Amino acid sequence: LLEKTGLSTFHVKELITKKIEELKCPGDDEFAEYIIVMLHNDKTATEVQAELEPFLGKQSAVFTPWLFSMLSPEETTEPVVAEPVVKKSELEELISDSSSEPPQETKLERRKKKRRKSSSSS
Repeated sequence: LLEKTGLSTFHVKELITKKIEELKCPGDDEFAEYIIVMLHNDKTATEVQAELEPFLGKQSAVFTPWLFSMLSPEETTEPVVAEPVVKKSELEELISDSSSEPPQETKLERRKKKRRKSSSSS
């Protein structure tokens, strides 16, 4: 993961150290190096968070997403907007066509009517 970012190990180590200080968690250069080793070993976010929890406690749930979003910025860019399945003009046409015809009775509605008629005639 770390190699794909184009960031130097030294730079990432500095960022990790600053973030740990910001979260007011105990840590030093060796701790940051430990995190770097996990990244070099392609640990997943879940694995990293589990490894860090004994050291960072609940803050591991804040630190780990930050770490992986910093290393994978392309995954945290603008959300993808899906194209509509039906164009607005087609939708308006469908609505206008359906409103001119009375709704058709479903099989279920016809069965219910039959049952009502047969029960009322008994």
